[in-house]
Amino acid sequence: MMKLKKLAISLALAGSAATASAAVITTADGVFDFGGFDWASNGSVYIQGYDIVSGLAAGTTDTFTLSYQAFAANLQDSAGNNLVLPGLNVGYEYTINATITEQVTCVNAGCTIVTIDVVGGTWDVFTGAANATVGAAGLSGYLDGTNILSGTFSGGDTIIGAQGASNPGNITLAGTFVGAVTMTDLAVITPELTGTEAVSTLQFGANTTAWTRPTNWDGMGALAADTNTNFVGQADANQSFSVPEPGSLALLGLGLGFAGMFRRRASK
Repeated sequence: MMKLKKLAISLALAGSAATASAAVITTADGVFDFGGFDWASNGSVYIQGYDIVSGLAAGTTDTFTLSYQAFAANLQDSAGNNLVLPGLNVGYEYTINATITEQVTCVNAGCTIVTIDVVGGTWDVFTGAANATVGAAGLSGYLDGTNILSGTFSGGDTIIGAQGASNPGNITLAGTFVGAVTMTDLAVITPELTGTEAVSTLQFGANTTAWTRPTNWDGMGALAADTNTNFVGQADANQSFSVPEPGSLALLGLGLGFAGMFRRRASK
């Protein structure tokens, strides 16, 4: 028993030092090392049900929905470098559609400062929609493509920002969203991805740059004019992915082996 314990400790230490194995993606330009997406800086967010304005009491909370859509400006390798893909957004494209529930909380009396936290959410990446377009109306047709990745967001940074008397104000927010991958199309990306992290910047009002407010939201229809509760802004994000570490897979197999050995010994 002591020898088995020492062996388990040695393998656990070796597994903890292992680096994550690389993923690969198959594109129209070939097969490449894959780490994530550089989503276009002129992506859009649609805020719905945001009922906070300055003047409210400290501790007042509200839950709202953030919808996000963008196309990939670049695909990135596992080191975060942009891949050179001549066919990107020519013969094929990659787009993301995300829906995130967040909670906003008034920090001070008068609610001129708020914090925003992720409650939960889902996201999907599509490719290959023959009728996908990007224009002044926004993204359209991309939901008809092949869904190659899906997942959830379960947390991230607490975002702190100023709250104005009306929405949207002239403000820039930055945060990180973390979550899990629940589906990988193994015909496109291998091995199966497990985790994800998105680093995002949101810009509203006069703070938007090189961005045109979309008049349509794919899957929802025409967008009405901004109100205090429902409004649209600009979003820029980079999303990276992780795969199982080789050491963790080895330890899983080892654990199953140990369990079998212990059961056999106990039955004797």
